[in-house]
Order: sequence, then structure tokens, then C-alpha cells
Amino acid sequence: VSLVILDQPWGSTSIGQGIIEFLADGIIHLETYFDENHTLRRRLRILKMRGTKHSLSPHEYVINENGFVILKKKRYTAESLQRMTMPALWNIAKELGISRKGRKQELIDRILRAVEGSENTYTPTTRKRRKKGLLKVQGARRPKNL
Repeated sequence: VSLVILDQPWGSTSIGQGIIEFLADGIIHLETYFDENHTLRRRLRILKMRGTKHSLSPHEYVINENGFVILKKKRYTAESLQRMTMPALWNIAKELGISRKGRKQELIDRILRAVEGSENTYTPTTRKRRKKGLLKVQGARRPKNL
């Protein structure tokens, strides 16, 4: 079993030259970043762990008096979020480090993506509006035969 600790320059996306990643049995990427609310946050991703079935999604963590603590993921459903008031949704967005802007459904979509760890920027609401021609995409044209 090998453990490799590397220093990754701020803003860099590469971890190494490819050789170290190949030789290591496990790679855990610790990341420090600023969320949409300009709050410093930490998360880890298990990039590689030979012989195990591991999570592919990021996990938030803190370092406090108890040591290195991985935070439990929040679980929400679209239905439970629909029943909440906007101030309650704003509080959830703040906890998750995402923007509070937009209408209720847009905020719910962003919360669900953040909880799932999805990096996807397209929401079903946006796709539906784009398909109906209600949302213009810069440089895109709708076919004349539709």
C-alpha cells in the first residue's frame, strides 16, 4: 500500500506527471476553494482506491478540535424542497455554498445538483424553456421547419 502526498499549486487542475498516479494504490484529492458566497470551503474526492468500491462524488470536510471530520451529506427531494418557503431554501443554499439568486424552481434545481455533487449547469427547467424557444441561446438558431 502506498500513500503519496503532493503539493498542488492553487488553481492547478493536474496532480502529477501520470507516473505517480499509476504507481499509487490510492489517491485522495483534498481541495480548498471559495464557493459562490465567497466562503472558504474544503472537500475531498477519492480519485483512485485499488480493490475497493468507493464514492465518486465530492465530500465536504472540516478540520477542527475533533480533527479531520468528513461532513454528512444532506439529503433532499424535489418534493420536500417544493414545500419549503424561500427563506428556508436560502438557508440551505447558504449552507451548501451556492447562490440564492433566481426563482424558486431554479434554486431547487441548484440545491439538488449541489447535493448530488453534479457539476452540470443545465437544469430540466432550462432545457424545457430552451426547447420551447422561450430561452435564447447566444449564437443558436431554431430550424425553420419547426
